[in-house]
Amino acid sequence: MTNNTTETTKKKTGRAKKSRRILLSIGIITLNFVIAAALLVGAFYWLKDWLNDYTQHGIEIDAPNITGLYVEEAQALLESEGLQLQIIDTIFSNKTSLGTFTEQSPKEGTKVKKGRTIYATLNANVRRPIIMPEVRDMSLRQAETLLKSLGLEIGSIHYEPSTYKNIILDLRVNEVPIKTGSELPEGTVVDLYVGMGLSEQQVTVPSVIGLNLNDVRTLLIANSLTIGHVSYDEEFIDSKADKYIVYQQTPINGSFVQGGTAIDLKLSLDIEKTVTTDSSEEEEEFF
Repeated sequence: MTNNTTETTKKKTGRAKKSRRILLSIGIITLNFVIAAALLVGAFYWLKDWLNDYTQHGIEIDAPNITGLYVEEAQALLESEGLQLQIIDTIFSNKTSLGTFTEQSPKEGTKVKKGRTIYATLNANVRRPIIMPEVRDMSLRQAETLLKSLGLEIGSIHYEPSTYKNIILDLRVNEVPIKTGSELPEGTVVDLYVGMGLSEQQVTVPSVIGLNLNDVRTLLIANSLTIGHVSYDEEFIDSKADKYIVYQQTPINGSFVQGGTAIDLKLSLDIEKTVTTDSSEEEEEFF
């Protein structure tokens, strides 16, 4: 009897221990699950906060205006707003001062996040020299295209009587005629004098004897006339171009012609020819 009782007691004790072990295992598993869940939830919120902080979610500012500012000024302004600057191009423009920004992207007032890069175009610090090409007798369209491609700007267009329509008669900067080969700063505004064909108005041909070609062009345009055929008494020397002077003109001084008529010229380096020719013309007019 005693043995049976003892054996029964042992069985009960074994079942109790086994139950406790099962409960303990369940408790450990549950605890681990709770800890894992807590870590997962914590990691989720931490990652969310980190992403919000990294992407500045919901935090936007207006892009400031840096056009017209120098590099140092723009850099300081953008850094104070938590933004970055990158210069993507350098051009020349008359719209802003040299060395300042002409354009930016994103534009002023655009909503941007901190850390965003503002891309900007800088106006050059110096103007490069432009060599004036020969555009006289070129069509207006061709001349405009050429001058703009070189970095010059077209100002006002004046139409004057001439033998042909829409050809360039003269170029001027601040009313000063510009010689071919002259150097002009990039961005210079050039005014164009363009032919509009013959006029019905009668004009008197002025004397251009003794003048060089540039002065002749200015005088004839002022009198609604243009330069026609130009010839030289000997082989032309390019280095002495400004020293050639007119010794004969056709039509002669005092003739009445239509506005826009072309005056043919003969030039020479010999000053004596101007005196001789001028005297002979006066004699012809007298008789």
